[in-house]
Amino acid sequence: MSTTTNTSAATSESGDLLEQHFAQLLQLPPAERAEALAALAVSEPLRDQLAALLAADALDDSALDCAVATAALRLDDQYAIAEIGARFGPWRLLREIGAGGMGTVFLAERADGSFEQRVAIKLLRGFPTEDGRRRLRQERQVLANLDHPYIAHLIDGGETEAGQPYVVMEFVEGETLDRYLARSGLSCAARVELLNRIAEAVAHAHQRLVIHRDLKPSNVLVRSDGTPKLLDFGVAKLLDVAQTSPRDTSTRVWSDGYASPEQIAGRMVTTATDIYALGALLRAMLHGIEPGSIPMSAVSPNRRDSPAVSPDRRDSELRGVIAMACAERPEHRYASVDALREDLANYLAGRPLRAAADTAWYRTRKFVSRHRLASALALIALIASVLFVLSLDRALSAAQQARDVAQAAQRDAEAQRMIAERVGEFMTQIFKRANSSNTGGKVLTARDVIGTAGEELLRENTLDPKSRALLLERLSSTLIELRDLDGASRLISAAQHERDHLAPAQAALIDYTQARVLARLDRLDDADALNRRALAVLEADQSNSALLVRVMQQAMWLANRRGDYERTLALAPRALGAWTRDPQHQRVERSAIFNTQFIAEHALGRNVQMLDTLRNAWRDIQSAEGSAALARANTGANLVSILLNQQQISEAGEVLNTLEPFTRKVFAIDQRAMLVRVLRLRAQWHVASQQSERASEVLEEAVAIDRTLEPAQRDGLTLGLTRVEILLAEAQWAKAIAATDQVNPSGLPAAKVGGNTHYARAYALRAIAHCRLAEREQAIQDAADARLMVSHLPATHIERLVIERYLGTMESACLLPAKVYWH
Repeated sequence: MSTTTNTSAATSESGDLLEQHFAQLLQLPPAERAEALAALAVSEPLRDQLAALLAADALDDSALDCAVATAALRLDDQYAIAEIGARFGPWRLLREIGAGGMGTVFLAERADGSFEQRVAIKLLRGFPTEDGRRRLRQERQVLANLDHPYIAHLIDGGETEAGQPYVVMEFVEGETLDRYLARSGLSCAARVELLNRIAEAVAHAHQRLVIHRDLKPSNVLVRSDGTPKLLDFGVAKLLDVAQTSPRDTSTRVWSDGYASPEQIAGRMVTTATDIYALGALLRAMLHGIEPGSIPMSAVSPNRRDSPAVSPDRRDSELRGVIAMACAERPEHRYASVDALREDLANYLAGRPLRAAADTAWYRTRKFVSRHRLASALALIALIASVLFVLSLDRALSAAQQARDVAQAAQRDAEAQRMIAERVGEFMTQIFKRANSSNTGGKVLTARDVIGTAGEELLRENTLDPKSRALLLERLSSTLIELRDLDGASRLISAAQHERDHLAPAQAALIDYTQARVLARLDRLDDADALNRRALAVLEADQSNSALLVRVMQQAMWLANRRGDYERTLALAPRALGAWTRDPQHQRVERSAIFNTQFIAEHALGRNVQMLDTLRNAWRDIQSAEGSAALARANTGANLVSILLNQQQISEAGEVLNTLEPFTRKVFAIDQRAMLVRVLRLRAQWHVASQQSERASEVLEEAVAIDRTLEPAQRDGLTLGLTRVEILLAEAQWAKAIAATDQVNPSGLPAAKVGGNTHYARAYALRAIAHCRLAEREQAIQDAADARLMVSHLPATHIERLVIERYLGTMESACLLPAKVYWH
């Protein structure tokens, strides 16, 4: 904001008009100028200014130069004392901290040893006369009486030896208002409250007959705690109408954008002048004017290119407050600063404003906004009463329907109880028949008992259709777990014949279980069709969130089996949403969703997402026990494998440190194939950590356990590849080639597109060994075969990247030709 000196009341006329008339008069002979000036149709103040300009133009140039030189010497004299370190009474100047139209401000400290104190000293400009010094002393006394927490108070004052006046003010540490607002991001309400505090300080001054006259952002400092401090009351004049004239009380210093019309015109100022400036200040605060941006005079309340503001800062009520405070004529503004503050307080409290149109609708709207709850309750009560009167018959009908629903629910509950009793009786009879005394001493397995129960249930005709269907589904699910897929298929197919007797969610359960059977019989299309039907029913109903989660998981699993990985990833968020809605949801179930999602991301080569998903699955399941133990071990093993493939050795070791002890404890007797897998991963981790001797020891332990397993459970291929990696790490190239040829009892199969990726690794490892033995042709052929077998995979697929990493260690040594690279 700029500060401007106003020389007389004539500045209310346009500067362009003054310049135009003065130029015309200068073109006339000197003798004719007075007559021409008298004939001009202009205001008397403008006529006086034109006469003064003509008189100054008539002065001798040398006399004018002399006057300017003398004034410059007097200015030099008065600033000679404003040197850093100079003493002003008990104060010593430290550094300049600002300058304005009325003087220069210095930071100073107390130098007489009485106590430590820092202050701001304002050294006033001008050529003080005896009358001016007398009035300044009078003004300082008035300023000393201003005692308010939001006003920087006067501490001291005096005159230099050269007669230059100065005032000593409280030193305030803070930011100027514009910078504080640009940094703090205050809400609309907080900005209005801040302006209200500033206005409180101005009201205090007005009560003591002091007008500020230069309110602007740079004259307001805000402390770190949000407390404002109003500065520069030094430009105010004592409001003493009895001793002043319009000329004395005209504004000689004002700031562009914040000065009232009467200040700009040089007319008498009053408290209304500060009210205008407060309105302009509020407008700037709400428009978010940045430090050093456009002047306030360029900002309109409806301006659309000002910095973006939230809708409440364009509130029509606030525009009304600003318009009333900044009215052109003083008598149309708020009668006092307190009246302005009252409107600001009303705005913050939601009460009617005097700046707004006083209509019944406006007052009603404000009342409702202040009493939202009471008004809402009253409106609801009114609406309820009207609806009650208009729809009494409908309400009675709804009540009857509610009674019918309750009775139906009671009947359904009774039916469920009877079903449970009948199912219980049926199963009791089955288990009685399974007693060894009734089987000739033969001990029946669970599979025998459930299978017998299923066969008898197929012949049973005393159970009601619903009970029979639900019991068939339970027995079928049990047979799936016991791997009797044929028996499970017969039972669930029979349950489908009772579908018409079932509720929608129960029918969906039958579809889901039959889809489980069909999927395990590799009838994937039929399984997917049934599962989609179940999914549509459950997503429309959503009364059984637990079943919906299981159906979602199976939908993702089927999509993976059919190679539709994008469908899997599209289903994953829906499955997680269903899991969240299930009141009994378990973290193990969410881990299963993440594991299925991981498989799809792995197949598509989305390595970053794949690793994040697998980490989420591990976090959910790493503490699981009981029936989830195998899923826990599989998830941890998958994570370690991916981390090793991506060479994140440290994190792989951390997971192994948790996974290995758990696997040794839980799978020492049953499911030992899982223990073999984890030990193999530990051996691979030792290889990656350059501990080949330790890797050999762990691998031998894994091989010994693997030999005790059923042939179908053995893992000779991956164990053999790990042995090759160890031999390569030990630089035993010939043994590595021999070990590679032994990973498959009948030797490595011929390379083909889409072949087993483990064999692709074998070819790549053998290529490295041939290369190290300088057997370049064999190395080239093995490298080409390895790349051929994974060429169908996405370029980012982890198996393809591993092959490239293996072969990258030999390309420069063996000078692989370009034909080996895929395109």
